Parts: sequence; C-alpha cells; structure tokens
Amino acid sequence: FCADMAEAFAAVICCDKRQGQAMVLQALCEGLTPMELQRRYHWIQGKPSMRADAMRAEFVMNHGGKFEVLELTPDKVAVRITDADQRTRDFSITWEQALQEPWPWKKECGPLAVDPKTGHVDPRRLEPTAANLKDNWATPRGRQNMMFARMTSEGLRAMCAQLVAGIYTPED
Repeated sequence: FCADMAEAFAAVICCDKRQGQAMVLQALCEGLTPMELQRRYHWIQGKPSMRADAMRAEFVMNHGGKFEVLELTPDKVAVRITDADQRTRDFSITWEQALQEPWPWKKECGPLAVDPKTGHVDPRRLEPTAANLKDNWATPRGRQNMMFARMTSEGLRAMCAQLVAGIYTPED
C-alpha cells in the first residue's frame, strides 16, 4: 500500500520514488492528500519546506491574523502583519539589502564570494547579473516574488511561530 502511494505521490509531484516515500509519510502524519501536500509544501533536497503562500493563507484562516501588502516592487517589498491579539509589525526588504545576503547568489558569488582557485574575491562575481544570481532571483519579477516570500517567512515566524513550528520555507 505505501509503495503504491509513494509511486502515486512521485507521479503527481514529478519526483523520484524515495522522495515520494518521504511525502507519503508527511501526508499521513498531517492527514493530507497528495494535492493538499503539494499546495502546502515545496520539497527541497528531500525535505518539506512550507510554501510562503500557504503560510499566509493559514495565518489568516486558522490563526486570526491579517496580512497586508504595503509595497511590492522588484526594488522593495513591505508587508504589515497583525496577529490575533491585534499586535502589528511591519517587515520590509530592499533589493540592495537582499544583495548583502547569501541567498540570491549562486555558489561562489555575492558578498561572501571567494574564488576557490585563487582564494581572492573576483569582482566579476559581485555583480548582480543573471550569471551570478540563482535563477529565481535573476529577473525583476523573480526577485520581487522571492523578496515577498522572504518577508512572509520572516514576518510570520516572528509573529506566529506556531504556524511553521520548525518547518523551513524554500526561501530559508
């Protein structure tokens, strides 16, 4: 039975059978169908990673919170989160701030870039070009979406930790 379920999960999500097995276990633990599991999680390196849109939906529907988008552009994302006790906090990030972090960059690029052959920083690896950025950060629309997901994750972790309870988002 579980082997058949693993094959079904793998077919729905387009992954290998081992990841399908992990997904079956996750679904059984949470009482989710394959489609519900796909709506709730990304699977990164074989581990569940809660989707930012699923976090927002659950926060509003099941935790009595409010989530407001204040600004959503490729250069800045700002959100306002209000919890069930009416505590409000704003979270924001700019593209310049994101470039100071390791997450938008491909391996061996960005502010921590060191050329593995020379041990020196190659200035060409510090340029935010498509060649140096991860695919999902390499376009204006992509970086806007990723910064929005980052602010969702950061904000909801701070305001409603029980929502994710140790499950990371893909942005983390």
